Amino acid sequence: METKTIMNITILTDNPNSWIIPHVEELKKLLSNYKVKHIFSQNDIVGGDIMFILSCEKIIPQHQLNLHTSNIVVHPSKLPEGKGWSPLAWQILEGKNEITVSLFEASSKVDSGNVYLTDVIKLNGNELNNEIKYIQGITTVKMILNHLKNVEKYSLSKVPSHKQKGEESFYPKFKKEHNELDINKTIKEQFNVLRIVDNEKYPAFFKIDNQEYVLTIKKDNESALKLEPCTKEYWEFIRNLRNDKRVTPGFIENNKISKEAQVKYMSKYSSCYYVALLNGKPCGYIGAIDGDIRVCTHPDHQNQGIGTFMIKELSKSKSNIFAKIKIDNISSIKAFEKAGYKKQYFLLKP
Repeated sequence: METKTIMNITILTDNPNSWIIPHVEELKKLLSNYKVKHIFSQNDIVGGDIMFILSCEKIIPQHQLNLHTSNIVVHPSKLPEGKGWSPLAWQILEGKNEITVSLFEASSKVDSGNVYLTDVIKLNGNELNNEIKYIQGITTVKMILNHLKNVEKYSLSKVPSHKQKGEESFYPKFKKEHNELDINKTIKEQFNVLRIVDNEKYPAFFKIDNQEYVLTIKKDNESALKLEPCTKEYWEFIRNLRNDKRVTPGFIENNKISKEAQVKYMSKYSSCYYVALLNGKPCGYIGAIDGDIRVCTHPDHQNQGIGTFMIKELSKSKSNIFAKIKIDNISSIKAFEKAGYKKQYFLLKP
């Protein structure tokens, strides 16, 4: 019987305080079937099969790239457009809410290698920096997992890719002055600036008479969120959300639910469910049947802490509850972990 070779994977993040570190830690857990080494300096590169270069600030010379068979970068732009620094922030300043993410082979020339995969980050236009980075992080992890599936399918050297086509463009490095607000413009006109600022590292600021003033921004969602019993008026909202193609991949069972089946099910179990209301409008639901939690946030309201809010609220009134989550449903895993839940079991299938 042939023994399968375990790939050696290196993850390089050259800033140990980077925003992506929590997502790297989650990725390492999901790569338990591989030999994974996480390093923080180019000088620690020793070789292997694949190196994932995540949120790195320094260009890696070719002789160090040659130490791995493949070197992968995940970059939030539709390459060859948007090469360079902070492409996600620059595109938000341009008013974009749908942003292509490219997973490509690194080369000695900046952001110029063959592209293996693309995905799209879809924003509502009201997300702040922490939410934007969270979406970028889970998208990065998802794309890496999908790339590794292709590696397993085709072999490392034969994964389909394509050369970058079109006119290239470059974004400059973000500087402090890019977070300055114009006192002669409205908040609405400059809201995208406020969306991308980091309150601690790079806060928004403005100047009056040579005096600088610093602003911080955060959402006041908690006061606007409520969890209400699932009365009949919400049954159809839950059915439509459960059937939404944007969320069905996250469910273990994803058969389409008819109106008749929903009425029959809710007539029996509606007392086990609750609906989250944001400013009086439904934005998600949660319930527990025989201790098994079922939770879903509407795609228009994801990455705003609503899932974690629902889990925490349900946990106040229920005991001996648990959640069964698909291993690639990273957003749900993180929502439960933020609510204090811990992984205990893995279900393995052939």
